[in-house]
Amino acid sequence: MILKMKDGTVQRGTNVLHEDLIFRLNGIQRIGYRSRQACRVGFFGLIAPRIARRLIGIHYRYMMPISGLAGVVISIIGVPYFVYLLFKSRA
Repeated sequence: MILKMKDGTVQRGTNVLHEDLIFRLNGIQRIGYRSRQACRVGFFGLIAPRIARRLIGIHYRYMMPISGLAGVVISIIGVPYFVYLLFKSRA
């Protein structure tokens, strides 16, 4: 992009649209990468209620406590895995 100054001199400027596009694409890429990493662990949070339903059947009275217990067990398994992924991505 060429900028013409008031005194008639010409200077080379920055293409703002191009820089904006690069900035936005970089942000989208970073968000996608972080979402991919978080989904590996967050997916297990979706599995906990399914596991609870398999364990107790359709007894809704016990669904919430058993689902919470399954979530705790899954998070005990998932936290070391998440820490592993964190250190693996830094290396």
